[in-house]
Amino acid sequence: MNKRTLLFVLLLPVLACGYHVVKTPKRSVYVVPVDNQSNRARMGILVERALEGQLLQHGMVLVDNPAGADVRISIQLNDGGKRTVQSGSDNRVTASREIIRLKAVFVESKGNRTMSRDFMLLMRYPTESKYYYNDMSREEKEIAGQMGFQVVAWLTMP
Repeated sequence: MNKRTLLFVLLLPVLACGYHVVKTPKRSVYVVPVDNQSNRARMGILVERALEGQLLQHGMVLVDNPAGADVRISIQLNDGGKRTVQSGSDNRVTASREIIRLKAVFVESKGNRTMSRDFMLLMRYPTESKYYYNDMSREEKEIAGQMGFQVVAWLTMP
């Protein structure tokens, strides 16, 4: 009997700690194709994929018809400017900063909400080469992931 009491006393803090799973109500979401007006041709597709992935992770249901959706999300990407951050000894650009503006509009039954955010894309160019080849796929995917996360965070905010 002493062993059972000891086991109960040791497990009591773990079992009664107060943690519980909160279930969010499933909402159906329609994502309008991204209106990409930035200089980055792939950003529209990357942001749309990242957003859909985040929505699914948060337990939301994606629908193909805007009429059957609880929420309709439309996103617009715009250029916010580009400038040189660092240049090499031969005045070649080795790093530049580009701002991409995201505007998301949420159309819900209780009304419309709008979110506007600026995201910074830092581009680095190799200085050891005389050619300006730069594969931005990793940086673009990272910034698209941040955009998708921010949009879902704004949507799930009370």
